[in-house]
Amino acid sequence: MSTDPGLHRAPVIDLALARARLGPAQRRGSTLVVRVSTMKADEEIYRYLGLDEDTALADVPRVIATAFSLPDAPPAPAHFAGAPGAAAPGTLGEALRDGFSFTWGLWRFDLELAQRHPRDGATPPAVCIAGAGDLGGEPFDIAAVNRRLIGDDRADDILRAVRPELRDVILRSRMFDYVLLLQALDVREGGVDERAREAAATLPRERSARGRDAFWCVLLALACFADEETTDAITESTFEALGWGFMTAPEVRELCAGSLVRLASLGVWGPGEAAPVDRLEVFRALLRR
Repeated sequence: MSTDPGLHRAPVIDLALARARLGPAQRRGSTLVVRVSTMKADEEIYRYLGLDEDTALADVPRVIATAFSLPDAPPAPAHFAGAPGAAAPGTLGEALRDGFSFTWGLWRFDLELAQRHPRDGATPPAVCIAGAGDLGGEPFDIAAVNRRLIGDDRADDILRAVRPELRDVILRSRMFDYVLLLQALDVREGGVDERAREAAATLPRERSARGRDAFWCVLLALACFADEETTDAITESTFEALGWGFMTAPEVRELCAGSLVRLASLGVWGPGEAAPVDRLEVFRALLRR
């Protein structure tokens, strides 16, 4: 991923782990991580977008407009420009073979392929991974961008599939990137670990509102399958976004220590962590309604 300074990141979602349980028939092409950039005076403004390689080129302007908070309807001129002599592309994957740009009124956006990953049915068609700089008259808010990219109907459908208390935590924190995590974990589909399903009825053990919020912050951070430092940062930022003020990750975990004992017995916390694929099934059981 880019080392650009000032990068704004969403919660880390390890989609590769979610795919580990999928057979070849369920994998669907590639997700392209595309760097889209433009210049405002002497400042470069950019977004990293994850897009289906089969996205029709005609659908890309809407994604760019959403990511940069531009009006839905592009002004004239609005057109793509590819490499000289290249055949007119029909899909994003075809266009990125040689690199291309998109002109939106007075703005020119350069699109470059940064990474390619396998995708499956749980992968959203478009997601903003990172970015920096403001363009469309409002500050860059990656959570708001992803909410618009996902669409209210799809987001509501995913949130209806999870436990009401968890849904409330996501809505109150406004961290809608977690909707992408829930989609990647396939919380709406398939079987779940029955032992974890039984445990879910007893969690969280905490009775105070702060302790229960702490549990969900820790659980969501663990479900991102990130490294320890990133997991702590996600825990802290989510807890603070819920209005409790800043607390370090160890302090947040102390608030839900009783529930963490149960998570440890399920293999998703502590030194006895289970294999990633096994943890996925436990997380699905704990998160799902």
